[in-house]
Amino acid sequence: MDGLMLFTALAVALAVFAGVNALQSLMSSTRTAVQARVVGAADKLEHGPSLHVPRLQVLSERSRRMAFDLERAGLAFTVTEYLLIRVACGVAVAFLSALVVARLAVEATPGLLVAVIAFFVGYQLPTLYLGQRRAARQRRIEDQLLDALVSMAKSMRAGVGLTQALEYAARETDAPLGPELIRVVRELQLGADLELIFEELNNRVGSPDLEIASTAIIIQRRVGGNLSEILTNVANTIRERKAIRSELHALSAKQRLQGNLSALIPVGVAILFFLANPELAGKLVNTTTGLIALAVGIFFEILGLWLVRKFAQIEV
Repeated sequence: MDGLMLFTALAVALAVFAGVNALQSLMSSTRTAVQARVVGAADKLEHGPSLHVPRLQVLSERSRRMAFDLERAGLAFTVTEYLLIRVACGVAVAFLSALVVARLAVEATPGLLVAVIAFFVGYQLPTLYLGQRRAARQRRIEDQLLDALVSMAKSMRAGVGLTQALEYAARETDAPLGPELIRVVRELQLGADLELIFEELNNRVGSPDLEIASTAIIIQRRVGGNLSEILTNVANTIRERKAIRSELHALSAKQRLQGNLSALIPVGVAILFFLANPELAGKLVNTTTGLIALAVGIFFEILGLWLVRKFAQIEV
């Protein structure tokens, strides 16, 4: 029980520390935005005068990356809310692990160590969800982009301008790409610069295929040319990239399957070990040495899965 009380105090201290970090991040983001308005241009924010405080400068860059990740995932959270969610997940996972360790009657010091490790594991869980959601949204946008480019090319062959072609493609495209194109159309109608609009679009979406299409449009506006033909060629290029990615995914499926099966072998051995000799296997969760060995084994298990998936990924 003393270990549980000590863990509670530590969890509160970590939550306060993370809350202060989130508040400083929000303040530095506000200061950065004010400085950008004073300078008068977004590029001055990166290459102009610094904030003179290294800590605030680092937090500002980190908060901007988090804001981009949240927007690319389609989540309407602020950076502060996202950090508080991470802290809450960390405290919840750590508290549950502390209860489990206390129920197993493990010594206070290893139980506290497990709770601290569980806090950082829980703190990273929202990041994993954010990455998966961002990747899923990006794949959805890339699937919709091909049809949107074809619609724009057909509209421009009919004699309409770029803004009207974008508006038509936006109406015909579902979320998430449709609302993004509608936002581009509104900014164009308000007289914003085309290059800045597509640069912000690329930052919000983070899709290489969309960056290829926007770069082609920007180059055409600078040097001229038949935009409908350019968009058709870009659509063909994206279609070929998509076919190559699908082929590579199929070719690397064997390696991913082997990695998953290899990762299941230690889990199966552990289950058989618990069934065959529960008293001896219980030392993995009832002793300090067993808990450390179990934690190291789980760590290398996760590391091996991550390495297999990382090596199987081929950028196109």
